[in-house]
Amino acid sequence: MPLGPALMAKVRIQKVLAAAGLASRRAVEEMVRAGRISVNGRVVTELPCFVGPGDQVLVDGQKVRKRPERNVYYLLNKPRGVICTSKDEPGRNRPRAVDLIPPMGRRVYCVGRLDADSTGLIILTNDGELTHRLTHPSFGVVKTYRARVDGRVTPQELAALRRGVHVGGRRTRGATVKCLRRGANESLLELKIAEGRNRQVRRMLARLGHKVRRRRFPSVRRVCGAGPCPLGRPWIACGGEVAASAGRPVVEGTSMQRRVCVWACGALLALLAGCDGAVSPEGRKALLAASTAYQRGDDSTAITQAGKFLAMHPRLPASAEAYYIRGLARCRTGQTAAGKADLLTAIRLARRADLKAQAHAKLGELAYVGGELAEAERHYRAVLELGRPAAPPADQALYRVACILQRRGRWSEADLLLRRLRHLFAETPLAERARQRVGARFWSVQAGAFGRRPGAQELADRLRAAGLPARVDLELRGGKLMRLVLVGAYSTYQAASRVLPEVRKLRSDAFLVPAR
Repeated sequence: MPLGPALMAKVRIQKVLAAAGLASRRAVEEMVRAGRISVNGRVVTELPCFVGPGDQVLVDGQKVRKRPERNVYYLLNKPRGVICTSKDEPGRNRPRAVDLIPPMGRRVYCVGRLDADSTGLIILTNDGELTHRLTHPSFGVVKTYRARVDGRVTPQELAALRRGVHVGGRRTRGATVKCLRRGANESLLELKIAEGRNRQVRRMLARLGHKVRRRRFPSVRRVCGAGPCPLGRPWIACGGEVAASAGRPVVEGTSMQRRVCVWACGALLALLAGCDGAVSPEGRKALLAASTAYQRGDDSTAITQAGKFLAMHPRLPASAEAYYIRGLARCRTGQTAAGKADLLTAIRLARRADLKAQAHAKLGELAYVGGELAEAERHYRAVLELGRPAAPPADQALYRVACILQRRGRWSEADLLLRRLRHLFAETPLAERARQRVGARFWSVQAGAFGRRPGAQELADRLRAAGLPARVDLELRGGKLMRLVLVGAYSTYQAASRVLPEVRKLRSDAFLVPAR
């Protein structure tokens, strides 16, 4: 079987046959166990099995001769009632997602699955490597769902979803959950999960007593465009036309005049072909390796692989992803100056608004922690000007700009941003922190927070004995009544800062907080 120049070393037979368009990797495993595959005249019945360029592979006695000429990719807005599997259950004959794809002489399959009753984005391709990277749980690709459920979902139930609930005898990973609309008889939720269990969203919500009326899968991360993607009509994106990691609009075919930008797992979709068809296979492999290394905390490998990509492609829009990954890894390893330079380069090259926003947010965080408030405000305001008001990291930008304004005594302006944050990002930790800051008009030193009165009173007495004006205030946090030990009420941040060292002599973890 001629495997081509891309396979110069032995690889698993599932990957080879899936890449040849014969079947999915899981189906190939079943074929091996059934004794339907032979390698160099020997029937293979056990895994793992590795094959190389010179090996002859037969399936049911027939040679596997050629791979598809190129990978193809379709973005499909799946209608309700359409199934994502290749075969329906016995006795049923429902339409399949693959039936909506025009025949091109290639076998394509769905990347992951949506329930028959669910609607939303599904990717169909013959690219087995991409499918593996997007669906295998070890890569932790985040999927976004919107679900309309019966009943009023309470904050306690949202907290349970964030912690994880027991489904099928195992606890789910914590989900990122936001309540978009809450009514007496119905609620609309947005959930982001990195798992892929069968009917997971429905089962998680059913565990809390809420039946899903309708579920949508808006994106792997986000899909947007100048026009809607019609239900049941595939959007074609082949080879070099897919520029998802660079955020380039995908336009192909006489019937497609609208533009669509696809975001799906950042650098992982650089596998699709990079930008303008100019990214080499070696470059895609290096970018993918950098992304996965950074995600698992291997900063040294991330820096090396991103540098390898940039040596091949220093100035493509897709290079922004590599500069961004290398910048994050360098900052995490203490190479702050070099990391900042990489992040600024990523901003200059990037076409994706979300990548620019993330880079600006990271630079803002570095400046804020370093006390460079003017620089931090500039980067955070750049995030807010990118036209993504309800998408992270706009929440972080709103909060930090409000904090900076409060330090400068511009309390009313800060309140406007904090209220905007609470409106756009309700039920999130930052929204709760914003609630605590709204209405503040002076600064205090927080020496401690206690659930019980005796501890708070003891610390306040110690501070008063040292000549500090301590008091105990009550505040509701996360549904729990807390007793805050505060010192002073100062009109400016600078005045409170002068008192902070005295408080830290008795309580080393004291810090400044805005107070009402």
